[in-house]
Amino acid sequence: MHKIFFIILLIGLFSACIEVVDLDVEETPHELVVNCFFTEGQPFVVNVSRLAAYPDLTDRNLEDATVSIYENDILKGTLKHTENGIYTRNSISPTYGNMYSIKVDVSGYPTATASDTIPEKVSIQECNYRQNAGVDEEGDPYGEIITSFTDHPNVKYYSIQIYSRWEKPLYDQNGYPAGSEVIWYPIEQTSFDPVIIAEGITKNDYCSYFVFNDALFFNRN
Repeated sequence: MHKIFFIILLIGLFSACIEVVDLDVEETPHELVVNCFFTEGQPFVVNVSRLAAYPDLTDRNLEDATVSIYENDILKGTLKHTENGIYTRNSISPTYGNMYSIKVDVSGYPTATASDTIPEKVSIQECNYRQNAGVDEEGDPYGEIITSFTDHPNVKYYSIQIYSRWEKPLYDQNGYPAGSEVIWYPIEQTSFDPVIIAEGITKNDYCSYFVFNDALFFNRN
C-alpha cells in the first residue's frame, strides 16, 4: 500500500511541475565527426558522421565522403564506403614506426584531418583461455580469457580486441575448390574487470573492443 501511494504522489508531483521553458541554445557547428582506431597489420576502419543537434533524429552517418590515408605524408590510398558511414579497404593497413594521417572531404563541410602513430608494442606476460567458462542469461555458453601485461611508462591508453581466425574456402568459376582465404574478424566481448568497468563499461555491454586508461594500474602489472 505504501508503494502504490508513493508512486501516485510522485506522478502528481511531476505533473504539477511541468513548465515550458525557452532556451537559447547555440547553433550546432556544421562539422564532421571522424572516428578511427587502427592496429598494425589490420585494415584501417574509419567512421564518418556529422554533428547534429538533439532534435535531429535523421541518420548522422555520411556515405559520400572521400577518406584518404597518408603514410609519412605520402598518399597511401583512399578507403571505400561499406555501410553505416564505415570506410575501409583491405589493402591499406598501418605498420609500426610510421606516421599516418587521415583526410576526410565531404561536400559542404570543412575538411577533417588527424595524424597519429602506432604506439610501442605491449608485451603480454600471460594469456590463459578457458573454453567453457559459463552460460550467459540467454543460455549461450561463453569462453573466458585472462591476460596480464606491464604498464608502459610512456603509454596512457590501451585497447583490447579479440580476433577469430577463419579459413574461408574459395572456389573457381566451375565450383571446384581453389584454396582458401584467411579472414580475421573481431569477437563481441564483455568484461568484469574493474579497470574496464571504471570506463563506464558494465558486464551487460558487448562490443568488439575495449579502450581504457592506466589510472588504476599506473606503472604496475
